[in-house]
Amino acid sequence: MHALTSQDIATTEIVPPSHSSARRERSNYETRNIQSINIENEKDKDVFKKSGGYTKFQADKFVGSYVTFRPSFSDDGTIFVYLTDIAWNNESNILEFCEKSRSEAEHSQSGYISIPQETHYIYFVVNAIGQYRLTISRRDAISGEIHGLINTLKSTSNDSLVPASTYIYMVPSQQCPHMITGIIKEGDEGYFYFKDKLNKVKSKKLVEMITI
Repeated sequence: MHALTSQDIATTEIVPPSHSSARRERSNYETRNIQSINIENEKDKDVFKKSGGYTKFQADKFVGSYVTFRPSFSDDGTIFVYLTDIAWNNESNILEFCEKSRSEAEHSQSGYISIPQETHYIYFVVNAIGQYRLTISRRDAISGEIHGLINTLKSTSNDSLVPASTYIYMVPSQQCPHMITGIIKEGDEGYFYFKDKLNKVKSKKLVEMITI
């Protein structure tokens, strides 16, 4: 377990096939929205389609540092806590994120954020040489907290990888009462705070896990 300092949380600005009618409708939607904000550069049009079409003004509310936590994949009953920084990339005109203060720093991820205008769900996308990790989440408009489902790969006891999904929660760093990172077990500072937040995602059905 690691106690966070102000330096840890400082952020910097980062310079199934559809039917033809559905494809036409989506194409028309993209064209209308691209034209509405007068995008002339082809590269910017591609970014618009990739990110969902948000502007820097719309993205400002997401920018910052977040204490991020989810159930640990390695130790049952423990919670994995780390930092996520979200910043606007002026060159790419898109929100990007990077993970910090992970107990296994070599597995820290970074990627871009997509926010489709139709649903306003927030997609944290990692693409590492074709290997994807995807988090689908929503932001609470009042608290600014983000919660959702992370889809990734986890190591097994025989060193193979299997797909895994679990709940994930992000609290703006300035609002989190427990500025710690690492593997948090019962009895550690902040354990029940983090656990209660994760349980809320399940109990309030903010995310649904479908089984047979």
